[in-house]
Amino acid sequence: MNHRHPAIRVEGLAKTYPGKPPVQALHPIHFQIDAGEMTVLLGPNGAGKTTLFKILATLLRPDAGEAWVAGRPLSQSRAVRAHIGVITDPDRSFFWRLDGRENL
Repeated sequence: MNHRHPAIRVEGLAKTYPGKPPVQALHPIHFQIDAGEMTVLLGPNGAGKTTLFKILATLLRPDAGEAWVAGRPLSQSRAVRAHIGVITDPDRSFFWRLDGRENL
C-alpha cells in the first residue's frame, strides 16, 4: 500500500488584511496537488494568488485553515521551506537563460 502524501494539500485557507475596510485577499480555499501534477493558478490582480504563495512558502500566516507541503504542516516552517521554490515572474529572473528548475 502506498502512503504517499499529496505534494500540497490546502483546507480552508483564508487571509484578510487589516484596513478600513478590511480586504479579504484569500477566501477559504480547498485543493490538493499530487506529486508530478502540473497546476496553473490564474486570476486577476487582487485575486489572492501572491497571498496564497506567501502562505504556502511560510512567509505569511493564514487567518484560518490548514495546509501541508510534502506531508508537513505549515507550522513546521523549516521543513516546509526545504520543499518550496517559487519563481513568480520568469521574465524578471536573474539568470534569464536558465529554465525554472535551474533558477531554483
